[in-house]
Amino acid sequence: MGKGKKIKLIVFLAVVVLAVLLVGRANSVVKEKVENYLSSSLPETVKLKYSNLDLDLWKGAATLEGIELEKVHEISKAPLMKVCLDSLSINDIGYWAYLFNDNIDIGNIQLVRPQLTYFKLQNPDSVKEVQEEPKVFNYRLNLGRLDISKAGIEIVNTETDSILLHVSDLDFGLDKVFVDETVLRQKIPVDYEGYQMAFDSLFYTIGPFENMAVGPSKLSHQDMAFENVRIFSKYSKYELSKHIPVERDFADVVFESVTLKDYKLSVGDSGRVSFSSPKMEILNPQVDFFRDKLVADDPKIKPLYNEMLRDLDFDLTIDSLQIKNASVAYSERVKRDNHGGKITFSNLNADIANVSNTYEAPIKTEIEVEANFMEHAPLKVHWNFDVNDPDGTFIFQAELDKLKVHDVNKFSEPNLRIKFEGEIEQLYFTIWGNTNVSQVDMRAKYEDFQIIALKKDGSTPNKLLSGLLNTLVAKDSDRLPDHFREGHKEGIERNKTKSVFNYVWINAKDGLLKTMVNHKRKHKT
Repeated sequence: MGKGKKIKLIVFLAVVVLAVLLVGRANSVVKEKVENYLSSSLPETVKLKYSNLDLDLWKGAATLEGIELEKVHEISKAPLMKVCLDSLSINDIGYWAYLFNDNIDIGNIQLVRPQLTYFKLQNPDSVKEVQEEPKVFNYRLNLGRLDISKAGIEIVNTETDSILLHVSDLDFGLDKVFVDETVLRQKIPVDYEGYQMAFDSLFYTIGPFENMAVGPSKLSHQDMAFENVRIFSKYSKYELSKHIPVERDFADVVFESVTLKDYKLSVGDSGRVSFSSPKMEILNPQVDFFRDKLVADDPKIKPLYNEMLRDLDFDLTIDSLQIKNASVAYSERVKRDNHGGKITFSNLNADIANVSNTYEAPIKTEIEVEANFMEHAPLKVHWNFDVNDPDGTFIFQAELDKLKVHDVNKFSEPNLRIKFEGEIEQLYFTIWGNTNVSQVDMRAKYEDFQIIALKKDGSTPNKLLSGLLNTLVAKDSDRLPDHFREGHKEGIERNKTKSVFNYVWINAKDGLLKTMVNHKRKHKT
């Protein structure tokens, strides 16, 4: 090797050694400054512990391990938040962009097993925390990717020491994040290209009487898929009655899955949230409701569905909602000496178009339902309404076939002390109504219809009352030319303290009375 080459090699090696020494020294200096900052410059309300800090300025990387962070209330010193995580890693830090362009460029940030506990104070006014002036953010943050793995989130009610929210095994990713002073003033103070989220389970306290649980689920900026969704009462059917001042449904509702496709979520300049999806699907819902009528009536006004949609405090647009293979049971207890009666709908499938408060007339919400009533009788329903109509105008049409009337006894015997016999071969009715009043047209083809009134013991027939009732009701419809009896009733007033389905029921009941009770009537030819 020539003398010149040896000198160049020595110089190169010296530069490399010097660079390594300088970087090593810089690592030590920067690490010391970071440690001093973390130990002395954090607010008094924040306590931080960690097991190790590792810096690599050459690679632009930093890792903090064994982290425990706690924030307490400034006045009361009550705990507000606690975070524990295995590690926090920041990689591919761009020094050049920071030094010369006021940019903070970071390749990715990774949080491994963060466990967040938030303590919700019940009387925040009594321990009001001093609000700091917002600081000016004079930089532009560009983050390639944020990754959070195996996280846990818990919100605790400090007054009752109960769990308000619990999420386990949460994975979350955010792509191409951008933040600057302008973005921070937005309702959502971060811009990003996409996100992915998955969790193993979620528990949420809806209110004083109901909880919600969700199984393994996945979300992204395009689709949502939730599994094993359950909304259920905190108390048993009869225990609930001891905790409520007025009637309230006991509920146990389970969805095998809930999916939404190509959804969009946004926040307008006014702060109003908009949510839309071309398709929502609910698979295999199992619905069980029970109402104890021995509890006092709830005097609150119950809005119709068009009003409920119209008055949402956000914009909702679901083009198509499909409910597949549902099972619905509704039980009601009227008398104290029994557990009440039940009606059921099985194999229920529904197609609902335009579940929205953003469509303009003449577009209407259209509901198509097919089910088996009381297990055996095929039922079809068509229902429509205009969400923009302040009068709440709607049309409800139903067709019921091959109903063995004794199936209804599961509801009528314990609640009304009445049994029925016979068969309704075909039943059609149409309700035209609005928020105040309605009318019904009904056609029924039936045979061998009998009413058996029961005595107070709920099992012994009351022959005198049964005979009287059966003289008022036509036994069958065979004597008419087309074998159908028809009924029409107008001026059916809605009880606004009752549900939408009570409105449908009183129309169906009045239609049946007009159709089946013996009286002179005109028949179509």
